[in-house]
Amino acid sequence: MHSFFYVIFHPLQTLNLWLENDPNASIFDVLYLLTVFSAFGIWLVFDRYQKARNNAVPFRHNAPEAADPEWRSLQIHNANLRSHLTEPELLPHHFMGEREYITCYDPANSLHIKTVIADNDREIRAKILRARDAQVSWAQTTFAQRRRVMRSLLKWLVENQQECARVACRDTGKTLLDAALGEILCTCSKLEWLINHGERALQTETRYSNLLMSYKKSQVVYEPKGVVSAIVSWNYRKHSL
Repeated sequence: MHSFFYVIFHPLQTLNLWLENDPNASIFDVLYLLTVFSAFGIWLVFDRYQKARNNAVPFRHNAPEAADPEWRSLQIHNANLRSHLTEPELLPHHFMGEREYITCYDPANSLHIKTVIADNDREIRAKILRARDAQVSWAQTTFAQRRRVMRSLLKWLVENQQECARVACRDTGKTLLDAALGEILCTCSKLEWLINHGERALQTETRYSNLLMSYKKSQVVYEPKGVVSAIVSWNYRKHSL
């Protein structure tokens, strides 16, 4: 401890003498002190830069009108995905008769949300190709870049958890409590785990062998899967994918 204070205060005392033009001042101590201060300043700048690179990126995404608890709409009798075929008032204004449509509704009270046009084979194929092309560049990103994306999503979800829970309620018919526990908390928990442990979990693993096979090396390498398709139940948690 004594040597630490000597290293810090002795150059300071020398600097004070140097500023007073005292002949006992040592230029080497002054240079040492300036070097320490410069290094500390560079470290502060670098540390702030690193933190800025890892900070969550704020963004906005407005909740749909149907997420409002006071929102009202037509109540569908015997609601199903093709209710628009028997109730013409559910069709959109710009209806194209040659296309397929899907009736979206709140399963809890059968309120009509929207009737949307269904993608045809060409549109589905185009979306898959766009996703495949985007995945090529995404696969080349570092985990630090992916962590920042997840941190940004987590920050947005925490700040907009009420709106997200209401959207889940409207879309699935769940209660607000069920949506908060099953959707919001579950998603936050998974994102936090990936942010804190994902990089280590995806590191290449070496599998050890016996003496006879010692000339060989076995490894488990985790590679991005790319675009995948899943057929799941209507209320399956999309973030589980």
